[in-house]
Parts: sequence; C-alpha cells; structure tokens
Amino acid sequence: MDNTELYSRQAQLPIHPPPSAFVFGVGGIGFWVAFLLTMQGVEDLTVWDDDVLEDSNRARLPFTAEDVGQLKTDLTRKFLLPLRPTLNLTTYGLATAELLGFIDFRPHVAFDCTDNSQAQKDIYAWCKKKGVRYIKAGYDGFSGTVTDQITGWDTTPVQAYTVVPSWIAPAIVVAA
Repeated sequence: MDNTELYSRQAQLPIHPPPSAFVFGVGGIGFWVAFLLTMQGVEDLTVWDDDVLEDSNRARLPFTAEDVGQLKTDLTRKFLLPLRPTLNLTTYGLATAELLGFIDFRPHVAFDCTDNSQAQKDIYAWCKKKGVRYIKAGYDGFSGTVTDQITGWDTTPVQAYTVVPSWIAPAIVVAA
C-alpha cells in the first residue's frame, strides 16, 4: 500500500519516524507510545507485555469491559492493525534477560514503559549491548519522566507504584 497520500501533510515537516521500534509495557503510557508510533508511520513494531487488561486500566486505555482479562498485547494488536494494515506488528510477553538474549532483530529505538525495575534493568542492559537507543517513559501518579536511562524512582527489586496512575491526560503527555 502506498502511504504517500496518508502522510502527505506531514511530509513537509521534519518528522522521521523510526523504521522499527520496541515498546516494552503497553499499559497507560506504552499503549499510547505504540499508537503514536503507528500513526506516524513506523513500519516494524514489537510490543512486549505479559499483563492482562484490568477494569481499572480502562480509565487510561480505549478498551471495553468485554476486553477485561485479555492480554494487553492482543488488544494492542486488535486496535492498531485496522488503522495500519501494513504494520509489521510482533508481540511478546515479559521482557527478561533470557528472552532478550534470543532476539537477533535490533530495532532503531526501544521505549521502556514498564513499571518493573528488574525488567527495566534487563531492557537497558540489552539496549546498551545491542547499541539500541533507549527511552524510558514513566509516570507514578504525580510525576512523569522521559529519559535515556533507568529512572531513579525505585531501587527495590520489583517497582511498585506509590500511587496508581489513573488519569489519562498525563499518561498521554508522557507518551507523546
């Protein structure tokens, strides 16, 4: 499919989506990162998450009550592919050092939107080893951050929110 007309209005702007990207964690921020990448024309997208949609997630995500209990990666696929049928979309579960060790494909950029500090460390180490640009996007209910390194919000083995983020606007702002 020729996307010349689809992207004709952004062709004049200095917008150059990465040809490929990984999005780790497709919850309140990561889903919107994946959505925005898809809308701006990324060709190859890989999303990682082993979590299922909970009813409380629907305050930040465009899914229905019937979607509760389904994998967030499956829901992301069902949402994005009708928008861009030519998108090469791959899904995986939890990003672990072991699983990442089997991945030969090297994306242009990796967005870490996870809330698990061990996963963040594994993803960051993998990106450094593979020479992949790393972007960490996070939101803890009050503060958001976008950085090229692991955030210092938590030093415990498994990060837990102090406040469960439940408002869509800051999550989308951080994603953007």
